[in-house]
Amino acid sequence: MDHHGGTEGTEKKRLARRARHSSSVVNLSLSTAITAWVLSGLVLTLISAGAFAAPVRIEIHGVVTSAGTVHIALFHDEKSWERQDADSTVQVPAVPGTTVAVLDLPPGDYAFFIYDDVNGNGKLDKTLVGFPDEPYAFSNNVKLGFSQPSFSDLKFTVSAQGANQVIRLVEP
Repeated sequence: MDHHGGTEGTEKKRLARRARHSSSVVNLSLSTAITAWVLSGLVLTLISAGAFAAPVRIEIHGVVTSAGTVHIALFHDEKSWERQDADSTVQVPAVPGTTVAVLDLPPGDYAFFIYDDVNGNGKLDKTLVGFPDEPYAFSNNVKLGFSQPSFSDLKFTVSAQGANQVIRLVEP
């Protein structure tokens, strides 16, 4: 046809529009697929985090007073234990005699250190040589020697059904 657009020009414009449209459809489809994939992963993570938590019951005997709180420092691996950097901490009201704490944890190996904050100052009081000056205990009732117990001595396993620990606080 003519040199200024005619049928050939109209056909090029139509093909250009079609190319732009299919490109935006591909971009939209890819974007939608990525968003759906990310959201499904997030939903599965949230569901599995709750679905795989198991109850861990810690029965703590020897609590002296109801004035303070019982502090539980939970460790999930040897590295955090050696750094003395708890993966999580929990505080429960002290009940004289026996205090019970129930934690929901994913299955795995754990260790803990517990102390009864009898004076309510929010920290573990220590003697001049660094030993606890408030009632304390380790998981598995491991006794404190001249050095820090190892994670392998303290660790207990939380199964899909949970775990129980019966602990007796040590009086300093």
